[in-house]
Amino acid sequence: MREKEITLKPVSWDFVYLDIDAAKPVEFIRGRIDQKYDYWGILWSQLFRFNFHAADEWFCSEIIAAALKIAEPQKVSPGGLRGKVEYCSAPP
Repeated sequence: MREKEITLKPVSWDFVYLDIDAAKPVEFIRGRIDQKYDYWGILWSQLFRFNFHAADEWFCSEIIAAALKIAEPQKVSPGGLRGKVEYCSAPP
C-alpha cells in the first residue's frame, strides 16, 4: 500500500458521501502503508470465492471495507463496497 495525492475530477468519478469521522479510516489505512498488495487474496477471495486473507497484505476494496469496519472485508469487491455504503449524486 502507498499514499499518493490525486486530483479528483467529478466527471471521472462517482463520489460516495459517508456520515462518519474520516480520521479513523484514514488512520487505519495509513497504519498499513508499505504493506504489500494482496494478489493471492484478490484471486482466491474474489475470483474463486475462497475468502482468503493475508493478515499483512491488502487489495483496494478490502482495506477500505476493513477501515470502515465492514465484516469479512476480504469478501468485499469494489462493486460490493459501493453497495454497502449510501450513494448520493451530489454533496449533502
